[in-house]
Amino acid sequence: LQKWKPQWNLREVALRIYAWWIMAFVFVVAVGAPLWAALTFICFVSFVALREYISLIPTRKADRFVLLMAFFAVPLQYFWVWRHWYGMFIIFIPVHAFLFIHLKMVLVGETKGFLQAASSIQWGLMITVFSLSHMAYFMVLPQNEPMVGRSLLLFLVFLTQINDVAQFCFGKAFGKTPILPKVSPK
Repeated sequence: LQKWKPQWNLREVALRIYAWWIMAFVFVVAVGAPLWAALTFICFVSFVALREYISLIPTRKADRFVLLMAFFAVPLQYFWVWRHWYGMFIIFIPVHAFLFIHLKMVLVGETKGFLQAASSIQWGLMITVFSLSHMAYFMVLPQNEPMVGRSLLLFLVFLTQINDVAQFCFGKAFGKTPILPKVSPK
């Protein structure tokens, strides 16, 4: 690309690709590890993602215990994966966690901002824990070959990273006029 368009500043592209290689290396090592270590790694990623998400949303003082409950849901969700208990894995966050989190929020009695707080915590759990735990479940799928699930997981991450780099490159190459400048200014 540098030879094709030498006038472009591709430093940002090079930094993205470099970061991608670091992430790919760490992820391949983690997924190639024993099952308990791989699940622990993905659980840790979910925990950090939920922590980052919680730091970005407005929270109320009344919801501190509820947020603690949300963080305790992370290792429980991955415990169901480790136990190969698909029924509990698939309903734990959307049924049990939501029920108990919302019940606790109601019992606290703080009604101001209830819907915003409840929905923010709920969707944070769905995005950062429930969705990411499906990556972990790839590794425990019942198959004849134990590496098939891990290969599917690596393929999923590879496609995601290639998509990110390709979007950036195509945006730089062909994106003269921003379509939604408030969403993506570049």
